[in-house]
Amino acid sequence: KTDEERCQNMPWLFTENSNERWIATEKIDGTSTTFTMKGFGRKRQFLVCSRNVVFDKPDKKCFYDTNVYTEMAEKYNIEDKLSKMMADLKSSKIDFITIQGETFGKGIQKREYGLGGHHLYIFNVIFGYKDGK
Repeated sequence: KTDEERCQNMPWLFTENSNERWIATEKIDGTSTTFTMKGFGRKRQFLVCSRNVVFDKPDKKCFYDTNVYTEMAEKYNIEDKLSKMMADLKSSKIDFITIQGETFGKGIQKREYGLGGHHLYIFNVIFGYKDGK
């Protein structure tokens, strides 16, 4: 699940004495979308998820008229990109890579942003190390 803390709940980040680094972004009103690649070789597994559902089958129904989660995976070629990242980082003892983002556009949360179709904005990339580091 994506449960990123809202900056409005962390005012200490914005004080003059803070050593925290931050980047201001826009909160897009869409649907939480997560992609994970884990394992290596034949044991590699690619997962596409909404906030609460793993879409283990491409035709698995979702809340929207079409499966916008698998649509984003295909549109942005996420599986191949994560697979390449895993291969490039193989020596780093990476157990998984997860990308979290927001899918938005036509028919999602009644906010179309004046754009046609559906789009994905990434807000988090998580690298999972076997040794926990």
